Amino acid sequence: MLNGLIQEQLVTSEAAARKVTEADLMKAEVDDKSAGPTPDEVSKFYETNKARMGGKSFDEIKGDIEKALKGQKTNDRRGQFLAELTAKNNVKILLEPPRARRSRSVRERRRWAPPTRR
Repeated sequence: MLNGLIQEQLVTSEAAARKVTEADLMKAEVDDKSAGPTPDEVSKFYETNKARMGGKSFDEIKGDIEKALKGQKTNDRRGQFLAELTAKNNVKILLEPPRARRSRSVRERRRWAPPTRR
């Protein structure tokens, strides 16, 4: 959650510095810089995952595979761009992550239970 807020602010600041909209910045830095999958990557993915394709032929499923691989590359590029912005702006999170509360065991609860009335 905190990382998301920081990344949102970094994108807003970078877009303002470049005098473009946030959508245009993300298009230029993410969409335009993430290449589509090569035919070899698509066929390799199909061959590796053939059993999960529900009996569909390569030609039937090729478009879906290309779309999924393109989305994966776009997400990878988005992460890379956000990491670049984080490094460029020297962002450091000094807040410690919240600690999970430790549940007491049954034995501990019995030991510390208030005495019962008679």
